[in-house]
Parts: sequence; C-alpha cells; structure tokens
Amino acid sequence: GKNGWRPYRNGGVHRIWRHKTIPEVHMELNEAFVTHPEIKYINMWSALREIHRHALGAGGTPIHAALASHHGKGGPIAAPGETGKSTCCRRLPGGAWQAHCDDQTLVLKDHNGSFRVHPFPTWSDHLWRESKNSWAVEGAMPRSAIFFLEQASTDRTAPVSDPAEAVLSVFEAAKQVWSPCWERVSPDEKKKASSLLFHNVSEIARAVPCFRLKATIDGEFWKEMEDALN
Repeated sequence: GKNGWRPYRNGGVHRIWRHKTIPEVHMELNEAFVTHPEIKYINMWSALREIHRHALGAGGTPIHAALASHHGKGGPIAAPGETGKSTCCRRLPGGAWQAHCDDQTLVLKDHNGSFRVHPFPTWSDHLWRESKNSWAVEGAMPRSAIFFLEQASTDRTAPVSDPAEAVLSVFEAAKQVWSPCWERVSPDEKKKASSLLFHNVSEIARAVPCFRLKATIDGEFWKEMEDALN
C-alpha cells in the first residue's frame, strides 16, 4: 500500500482500501461492472459488508431478521430463510404498525450504550424479482425486543428466560449473515471475528428482551407482539 493504505479484494467490489490509523474506507469499483444489471447490486451488497465490519468493531452486528415497529418501537423478527418473516411483514395491519424490511436488520450501539436498529435491503428482491424497492437504511429506531419466529397453531409470545438460550438465539441469527463472509477469510481471522461477535451478541441479549413468537398463518400474531413491546 501507499502512505499506510492497504488494498483488499472483496468479491464484486474491485478493491477496498483500509488504513490502520484513519477510520475511513475507500472503495474502488471495477468500472465494467457498475452498469451490469445484476453485478451492480452484488457490488452494493458486497460494499455493505464494510458497514457490517464497522458495526462489529463498534459493539453491534447485522442479524438475519425482518424489522417491524409499533408506535416507533423496533421489533426485529428473526428466523431462517423461507420460514415466515416476509409473510409476517405483509400481514401487519398498518396504522401503528410498520414493516421496514424483511431480511436483514442492523443492530448498533448508540452513544448512550443503548441499542438501535436499522432496516437493510432485501437483495433477492432486486436480483431475482427485479424490484424497485428502497430501504431507509439511515433511519434508526430504539429496539424494544427481539422476536424469534416459530410457525404454530396458536398465536402467542413467550419470554426467553434462560440468558444462555437468549445469547445463542441472537448468535445464530447473526451467524446467518456472517457465515458467507467467513468462508473467504483465514481461520485465524474467522476465529477473532466470531469471538468478537459472540461478545457483542451477549451484550445485545443482556440489554434487549427476547421472545419466542409463535405465529399462525391467519391469526393476529401482532397483538401478542404489542403486549411484549409494551
């Protein structure tokens, strides 16, 4: 590198430049790919990994979760892919309820040491459904609870009362985002990142109430969420 700047290759992003002492990241895109209908989205997706990396160093993490809010109180709904997060977002009744994203939520620590949540894009909407949706990623709201979604025959919420279970549940939701990134790094770097991630999710699980959200396909699950959020 030059003057302390070191280049890193990062998937579709041509090069990323980082500095040991300057808290900035510079991205150098491959010009041939910028206008490609699919690779331009993959470039943006890859570029956001730098935000994830910064969040990890600042005590936060992205998690695989939809983000809904009730009267401005954020409630991430975490679950593996294809298990109902998007359906839950579509079924929210509106009014005081608002769906912000259905795939990934960024959890960040603010200057007071509390946690706030940001909606992040659903990239599959662009890549496979040619959606023109946009997400207000700069918008943050105070987190009030994290819900771990389960399909069920009745609608109810139950607190995750075991602290270890809460930590492992948040850790699993975060690992679903980080695992593809760790496939491209050295074992040593993966070990350091996963250790820091576990520390961060332990702090999150200690500060944020966690609930099991059992939801039916046609019930009013959001009423259970309202009780938990309030």
